[in-house]
Amino acid sequence: MSSRLQITEQVKKNLRSVLLSKAGGVDLNRIVTDYVHYVGEPLLYQHYGFRNMESFLQAVPDVAKYVFVDGADSYCNYPGLNEQ
Repeated sequence: MSSRLQITEQVKKNLRSVLLSKAGGVDLNRIVTDYVHYVGEPLLYQHYGFRNMESFLQAVPDVAKYVFVDGADSYCNYPGLNEQ
């Protein structure tokens, strides 16, 4: 059993900004590069005990919501998501 560190509010805030940067969602394959582009440092999901970005995103339903857009797995955020 792997132990996971708690994902910081700053990481969630940064990820939320990345996901809001594109209407309709950010392609799963672009989230890592877009995070570096917008935040200036990598999103080290492995540091938090996750094997891949998708499992990391599934662990933060208050920040990321899965959507299927234009034939690609994507994740998005929208105002009010964390209030549901």
